[in-house]
Amino acid sequence: MRPASLALLLSLSGPALAQSLRVERAPVSVAARFTQGPFQATRLLANGQEDTSGQPLGLTVTAGAGRAVLSASPTAGVSSWANVLQLDVPAGQSRSPPFYLRAQATGAQSFTVAAPSSAAAPATATFTVTDPALGDDFETGSVTLQSTPPGRWTSITAGQGTVEALAAAAHRGAYGLHCVDPAGTSSSNFPASVSHVVDPFPGDLSLRCWLRLMSFSESEHVRLFKVDLDAFAAGAFELVLSPQRRLYVTAWDAQNFYFGSQSDAGTLPVGSWHLLEVTRRGTSSAAATTDAFLDGELVSSVQPLDVRGQRYGSVNFGAFFENDVTAAMTVDVDDARVSTAPQATFLEVQVPPSSATSCVPFTVSLRDVFGAQVPAPYALDLVAPVGVQGPFGDPACTAAGTIAQGTVVATRYASTASSELLAGFTHPDFIPRPVRSDGGTSPVDAGPGDGGLADGGSRDARPLAVGCGCGAGGSGVGPGVLLWLGLAAARRRARRR
Repeated sequence: MRPASLALLLSLSGPALAQSLRVERAPVSVAARFTQGPFQATRLLANGQEDTSGQPLGLTVTAGAGRAVLSASPTAGVSSWANVLQLDVPAGQSRSPPFYLRAQATGAQSFTVAAPSSAAAPATATFTVTDPALGDDFETGSVTLQSTPPGRWTSITAGQGTVEALAAAAHRGAYGLHCVDPAGTSSSNFPASVSHVVDPFPGDLSLRCWLRLMSFSESEHVRLFKVDLDAFAAGAFELVLSPQRRLYVTAWDAQNFYFGSQSDAGTLPVGSWHLLEVTRRGTSSAAATTDAFLDGELVSSVQPLDVRGQRYGSVNFGAFFENDVTAAMTVDVDDARVSTAPQATFLEVQVPPSSATSCVPFTVSLRDVFGAQVPAPYALDLVAPVGVQGPFGDPACTAAGTIAQGTVVATRYASTASSELLAGFTHPDFIPRPVRSDGGTSPVDAGPGDGGLADGGSRDARPLAVGCGCGAGGSGVGPGVLLWLGLAAARRRARRR
């Protein structure tokens, strides 16, 4: 997930010998609004070796006004970020302090590093900015941007607990995030989570991760996902785990009124992996929706709210906040992603009619919880079922069948004696949903924690209560809210028919 390295050389003319600067980890592609870095300028001798003998050298890093901002700290407040940053390479040292970048607009951009006291021409790093997004599979073994090698998060909040990348916490790959909130008398309500502080932005937002609840001893409610507004002024929305291990979503409107909805569906089991998602859509209207999903099934919704004017300032995963500071819990997190659109939930395999050939074609696509096809977030290697060889990328069943990042629909091939076996292709990051040749679905029951339903059966999210619906203007649940509860339950039941 780290940005590719790109070495940039800047010639510096001096009275004694020629020098140059090198910018480490200059970005090739970055996501808007999310913090990128660290970057660092290194002073070099003419032979390419690091120069530790020179005089102090002042550097100016400049990004396009309105295009990107810079800071010496990834967690600095919004007012500390600007499009011009001054740095110094100290005397006797070769490297500048690290610095960080937040792109504010998509498209082609650049930043420059210059040494104003020299006669050298500035060096320019060019890169492409994509829509706001964050993805971490924790495969670096690191968590924060300040780690070596750098992780993806700006900070860890641990109270008296621990947050670290461990092999034993992986859902897939080599590492996952392990969050431990031990029993005790901690005075912190923020036990064990990771945060990414962003350059504030409005709009739709989607959070997802695979989560395994290893232990849970809570008498109060714990926030697993939390999105805060600019400068932590207030909350935007959150995914909460109740003492009965039920999942529900809560949200604030633009006037900072708080709304929540519990459900008798969506109980989170202990000891198995499950896909958790929260989506906020329709933020440009006066009726934004906020929904929570467990293993691809809707389990909680907040009534449509007017959230226009809200700007997100941070996203948080783990055991972010608890009411009972003496309680304990342990969670593992993997494949955490944030984006401005709903993300891939289902792996859909189109199974063809019976074929006389031994190399059988089939199609693969990813879909979100609302049924839309979405591009692959990274290169995918499918897992073949027993009795099938593949997938392959050609009709001869000889070429590798990796699905490239960004692919929406892919045709792949497999060597099998029965095309019906193709329905068993899977990927650990997505819930399998095969489609028969007649267009019907043939769900694969992979079991709890591996893409199956948490309880092995069907769900119908029926809200039981509204958390507050109150704010500075008062409290209570009005008739309009109760009417919405009935309509929402009916809408969710209809969605499943």
